[in-house]
Amino acid sequence: MTTQLSIMIETGVPLASALESIIEQETNATLRWTLKNLKAGVEAGEDFSATLARHPKLFDTTYVSLVRASESTGTLAVMLDRIATYLRKGLELRAKVRSAMAYPAVMVVMALGVTIFLITWVLPRFTPLFSRKGVKLPKMTVVLMSLSESMTEFWYLWLFGTAAVVGVVFTGGLISHGTRTACRERSKRSSTIQTARATSP
Repeated sequence: MTTQLSIMIETGVPLASALESIIEQETNATLRWTLKNLKAGVEAGEDFSATLARHPKLFDTTYVSLVRASESTGTLAVMLDRIATYLRKGLELRAKVRSAMAYPAVMVVMALGVTIFLITWVLPRFTPLFSRKGVKLPKMTVVLMSLSESMTEFWYLWLFGTAAVVGVVFTGGLISHGTRTACRERSKRSSTIQTARATSP
């Protein structure tokens, strides 16, 4: 949408008409409603940035601030093009990160699964044999046998503990992500004016 708006405004199409053109092509009902709301605001004489600010889930504060700055300098088309490039690069980066993390995550899950299978299913089959032989076992083997016995006998405690650890890690990740996002937002807002000035003729 941002790219389309940039191109049409650059070629001289009025903002309301550009939004109407995008509405006609949009198939997502929610996005169509949002675009109609934006168009109604523009036709009512509101600043485009003000209408965008009413939809924070789709247009964050940085997006709105950059549009507002470009409106004051008359460089809306240029700024929209820059925003579109930034958003596209962000999506590409996130896709690459997800792709890069997928393989290690799968391997870790498989390794854990195999380890748990060996400890809880295979190793217990050998425990009676070791006990009958009366052989002095290496410390590591004794530790593994004790761990195997604990996991098979108290599996519900291990399951609860694992769920608790995953919950703590997940919650910590969300808090950390929120903090990083807030820091990035403050950083981007502080550079909004400089970016707008750089695009002004």
